[in-house]
Amino acid sequence: MPEVKGKRGEARPGVVRELVSLWPSLPYLGYGVWLAWACLAYSGTLWLSDVETNGENLSQLYMVSTAAFGIVCLVVPFAVRRFAQLLERRGVVVGAGACAAVGCVFVVAVGPYYLGQFAEMRPLFWLGAALSGIGTGVVGLKCGVMYGSLPPRRVLLYAATSQIVVAFIYFAVIGSPPWALAPGGPSVVGILSFTLLPVAAALLTVLPTPPSSSEAGVLHLTFGESKRALPGAFWRLVALSFLLPAVASMMRGVVVDAHALAVTLEGNNILMLLRVLMAAVFVVVAVRVDASHMNFGKLYSLIAICMVVTIACVPVFGAQSNEWSLLIYCASSVFEFVMWCLLAFVVFQKRISPIIVFGIGRGAFMLGSAIGWSFGVYALPSISGGGQLRVRVLHDMRWCGVGAVVRAVLRARLRADVFSHRRERAVVREPDGCGSARAHAAGRRARQVLASA
Repeated sequence: MPEVKGKRGEARPGVVRELVSLWPSLPYLGYGVWLAWACLAYSGTLWLSDVETNGENLSQLYMVSTAAFGIVCLVVPFAVRRFAQLLERRGVVVGAGACAAVGCVFVVAVGPYYLGQFAEMRPLFWLGAALSGIGTGVVGLKCGVMYGSLPPRRVLLYAATSQIVVAFIYFAVIGSPPWALAPGGPSVVGILSFTLLPVAAALLTVLPTPPSSSEAGVLHLTFGESKRALPGAFWRLVALSFLLPAVASMMRGVVVDAHALAVTLEGNNILMLLRVLMAAVFVVVAVRVDASHMNFGKLYSLIAICMVVTIACVPVFGAQSNEWSLLIYCASSVFEFVMWCLLAFVVFQKRISPIIVFGIGRGAFMLGSAIGWSFGVYALPSISGGGQLRVRVLHDMRWCGVGAVVRAVLRARLRADVFSHRRERAVVREPDGCGSARAHAAGRRARQVLASA
């Protein structure tokens, strides 16, 4: 009997490794599962009840959870080695997913048909929102560590495939039967998806990853732990990643706060369809276009300029126009996708710790989104006092933001100091009779790094 148990214990990891060998991108789809949770959670369809007709609770979850995510990402670069060791432990990552799940349980439990009907449970709601952001922040950093070890073309392919996974999960949950534990409350499928998707994302990220087949001979990659190694263009990239989401979220927050939840849900469905189209385009680009011909630096600047133009046109369509805010947020989604790829490219080329690069880059993006949304929902009305004065102040603040963004776009020249073609050192296997393997592998990887703007 002991021998049988031993054999079974050995067979289980073997099955997992065989599955990953047959499906190499499976661990990297944890990024898509995490994003699917974010899209569903911030749409309000999973945890809101029928008596909640406005976007107040939805806005509060978004702001608290996103701010907690951003704070986690910005703190970890100050203890790179310690957090790198923690992220290597499967129990820590899975525990982070469980932490987010517990937070989601708190958010559902304080609903009007559950604990909320007995007492005021707002502090428990805020605690649950914060736990969800902290847990998903750790899972997101784990995804960044995984993507930072991939060559550019594979980053693009896996990230685009994850976007398709996001849409698949989103529409599968949205179209699920509306069975509920309490009449009028959230559906059972919605509650289970809300609480279990962070755990599923964490479990995918801790699967064993196969060695990259695009660089035959590379044994492992070493990363520097000094923030001083980050080029100046990276900090301009971070500034842009903070400003643009802040302005876009401010516009979207005003709309969500002013419209019914049904309008918000319809807008999210449209955004998800556009996400599928974006993913399909990038999958084709990753498969058909050689990495040496891609220029994500110019694409990043182009998307930033498009966002500035759409934000500047808000007075023409109205500050509370749902359709125009969807266009701004769609551009923000493309911006987010390209930024994720660029952060992975910086890690791959510069050999700087992904905890530093993704912590600072993704943290700035999430914190900017939280600050912009909160300003649009709460600070702006208190400053303007409502009415025409509110619209005027909104336009003035928007133009100040646009001016700052334009300056950042004009100065954010992603030059060769970020995406150069210099050879980087790598630990490469040198087979017998092939003394040039090191130079060949390093040169091949250097050609895969994208050209600068």
